[in-house]
Amino acid sequence: MLNFIRKSLLVGVGLTSLTEEKIRKLVTSWIEKGELTEEEGKSLVKDMTERAKKSREELDEKISREVSKVLAKMNLATKKEVDELKEKIEKVSEKIQT
Repeated sequence: MLNFIRKSLLVGVGLTSLTEEKIRKLVTSWIEKGELTEEEGKSLVKDMTERAKKSREELDEKISREVSKVLAKMNLATKKEVDELKEKIEKVSEKIQT
């Protein structure tokens, strides 16, 4: 039964959107209905919370990679390049003023 519930949660709800509070509420209701024991509930909460965290981290990494790809295609100046240009402008300005 526990494996079925885990699989149902993963497929039905979408792991990245699950918060620990939502998981606890859901598991508590199953425990109250007698569908899970306390031990199974604790195990399920821990497992699902860890999976949700890992899934969010993986999603964050994917988003970062995709944003970086898009920015690279746009050929925008990096912060480092802008800072270097500011330095050069300041040096030229100083030379002109002296």
